[in-house]
Amino acid sequence: MSLQAQHQLGKTMMATGKTLERLSSGLRINSAADDAAGLAISQRFTAQIRGLDQAMRNGNDGISLVQTAEGALDETSNILQRIRELAVQSANDTNTASDRAALQDEVTQLLAEVDRIATATEFNGAKVLDGSFTDRQFQIGANQGQTIKISIGDARASALGNRLTTEGSRASVSNGAVDNGTRGITEDGVVTPSTVVTAGDVVINGVDIASATNGGDLALNPSAGANSDGMKAVAERINQVVSGVTASAKTTFKASDITANDTAAATAGGAVAGGTLAAGDLTINGVQIGAVTFGANDSTGKLVDAINAATSQTGVTASVDSSGVLSLTADDGRDIVISTQNGAASKVFGMGSGKDVTNLRVRGELTLEAKSAVTISGAQLSDVGLDSLVQNNAQGSNLAQVDISTVSGANAALSIVDAALEDISSTRATLGATQNRLTSTLANLGTTVENLSAARSRILDA
Repeated sequence: MSLQAQHQLGKTMMATGKTLERLSSGLRINSAADDAAGLAISQRFTAQIRGLDQAMRNGNDGISLVQTAEGALDETSNILQRIRELAVQSANDTNTASDRAALQDEVTQLLAEVDRIATATEFNGAKVLDGSFTDRQFQIGANQGQTIKISIGDARASALGNRLTTEGSRASVSNGAVDNGTRGITEDGVVTPSTVVTAGDVVINGVDIASATNGGDLALNPSAGANSDGMKAVAERINQVVSGVTASAKTTFKASDITANDTAAATAGGAVAGGTLAAGDLTINGVQIGAVTFGANDSTGKLVDAINAATSQTGVTASVDSSGVLSLTADDGRDIVISTQNGAASKVFGMGSGKDVTNLRVRGELTLEAKSAVTISGAQLSDVGLDSLVQNNAQGSNLAQVDISTVSGANAALSIVDAALEDISSTRATLGATQNRLTSTLANLGTTVENLSAARSRILDA
């Protein structure tokens, strides 16, 4: 009887001890003996929760770094705005050489400050704006590989505003006729584009601009006499599908582009001869230019005014140079299609007595701009005038070499500073997007930690 009582007392004391242990700790599982499987599961939860807690601290550090860099770039942007203001001031001819020298002195100091900001801005000892902060990983998860990469562009003056431009030859389609001839004009290595740019014809930086995934074929040359987007369409497609490259196009035609080598003798173009045009004698991009009487060299500007009155319909503007030669320009790169009748080409383009042109199509010039060299390949580069390329990376094309001590230098500085502002704005936009991403990540991590903690409590808690 005594042994039985002692045995029961021992069991009661063990149960009481276990109960007291749970009461004092608040946990159902205080050792593996309590629930081996439950303990293993809770430990995995603990590792996940503690890892996520640290990931949240990492994310906050990332936000702090981004804010540090963005704040410094904000001041760089202010400096660039001041440099641009000084360039505009220097471009004004009311300034003397000494005035411009004083303005340049301020620019020099401001550029030095741009460099100082870029090289001195640090976070925890790491420089963030000198171009060395690239592909840095932020651990924003509890497990391996749960990272995001952050790169911050070089904000030194020598790295800002620099652009490489690649220009193709300006071209005209040879489906026009001059004085019933069979050829159109040629200039700067004119090409004869095919009707359609198809897959494989033009590849820029490895991107096929006419592939099915990038919008498919590009029609460049519709029926004779009709207007078409021409190089405008090509530039728009490149801007849509090729990253890091900005394409633009411009079409310019001068009467002097028509030479005697293009057609029969004595059809070369020249200065505006003058005369009277009836409505329909001159058609540009399918739009009839109204009746107008104008003098030699269009000295009164009446021909130019008549053409420009239709710009909203044609997309073409006109001007006459100091030699009296008419120029037609489509700033967006669309084709310029010209037809005349009743000898209007002789009056407008100075081609000789009684001459006309029929569906003379002028194709634009394509220009590609990028911060690094552009690679171009394809089976039909001539279709878009990119078979004969000029790549330009002139000295003085970055912010560090801006010099506003002359009018020409001040004017050149404007485009360089604008490009530098674009660089800074792009970097700031990336930083802002990164900060927003990190903020969203932190919110998600917080929710995950809360849910995992609740799940662990249901296993561990008494």
